[in-house]
Amino acid sequence: MAAAAFRTAYEEAMARWPVPVERREVVTEFGTTRVNVCGAADGPPLVLLHGGGTSSAVWYALAAALAPTHRLYAVDQMGAPGLSVPGGRRVRRPADLSDWLDGVLDGLGLASAALLGHSYGGWVALRHAVHSAEAGPAGSFRARGRGGGGGGVGPDQRLSAVFCFSPPPPPPHLFSRGGENRP
Repeated sequence: MAAAAFRTAYEEAMARWPVPVERREVVTEFGTTRVNVCGAADGPPLVLLHGGGTSSAVWYALAAALAPTHRLYAVDQMGAPGLSVPGGRRVRRPADLSDWLDGVLDGLGLASAALLGHSYGGWVALRHAVHSAEAGPAGSFRARGRGGGGGGVGPDQRLSAVFCFSPPPPPPHLFSRGGENRP
């Protein structure tokens, strides 16, 4: 019963997104990851990692601003609320999170991507960028190859990471009065 109520609430939250969303299921060695995709099909990819105790649905407030210029990939993190389903290898330590994210990026066919994380998602993005890449030009990282034919990012892929540790701004309509936006 609780699972059905959660799914209903999740779908209601996704219905608030201001742009059409394509739902994808990406299979990795850690299970099946739900990714909500929207935005400019030819825009640069931006992977959105939500904070702890939430799901990818929380990004709806920023989707309107980001979707016209970026291809958005809002990921339900493994082991967090959302519609990702663990299976196979368990996420037990920080390195597993990077392996899981590598699998998601590979499954989405992203040769390069920017990562935007809020709170815990910011930590996941930072940890992934630091431990899977060498620093490159401002804000980007050159990924190290993993050798041995295993998954992971390739030697020529670039990741950009942005970390957000304050709450995302509320949707503008919450402050709208007579066409004015008031904080």
